[in-house]
Amino acid sequence: MDCFARRGVKKIFSLARTKIRLAKEADTIECVPAPLPLVEMFFGEKILTVEGAESFLDELRNKTDFDSDESCAKTGAALADIVEGVKYKFEPAEFMCLLSKGGFQEIEERVAGGEVLNIFLMDETPREGVNLYVGYDPPAGYLHLGRVATNVSWYLDFAFRSSVLSDGERLLNTRVYSSQKTLIQAAVENCLKYFSG
Repeated sequence: MDCFARRGVKKIFSLARTKIRLAKEADTIECVPAPLPLVEMFFGEKILTVEGAESFLDELRNKTDFDSDESCAKTGAALADIVEGVKYKFEPAEFMCLLSKGGFQEIEERVAGGEVLNIFLMDETPREGVNLYVGYDPPAGYLHLGRVATNVSWYLDFAFRSSVLSDGERLLNTRVYSSQKTLIQAAVENCLKYFSG
């Protein structure tokens, strides 16, 4: 387990606590979507509310083996799900998922047609295939998922429900590229690479 990615998972725990606090200050009651799909998929918990997400955090921390790629990948995905699920009332729209339903469907159709999906975490190296970008100012022709690393939870939810994009807990025909290294980005990169490996 990469120590930078391990520290990144711990950092997302801190981020999730902060977003939950801000959600409560904004009088946010429910999570969107509810239940949180990745939390339910990996941990069997139906989290419907901000209070439920807050209660689940301590349980999740106790369940996480920080020396295991699998455990950190599943925890990282669940934490991204929590962050994205509680922030809709207070977070500026520019930091929400920016890809439309049609954009997700385009990915599925193009991968079904034989293209590879390249997920770029603030990396702009040109690649053949469908290019999905996370960060500011995507290169021309790239699909823009969002500006922050936790936005990947929206893609993971879509992909894990698609027989074209996944097989069980494995992402199909997916490559992950990352150029900058923040702690949270390292954790998300580890998560994506684990599921696509």
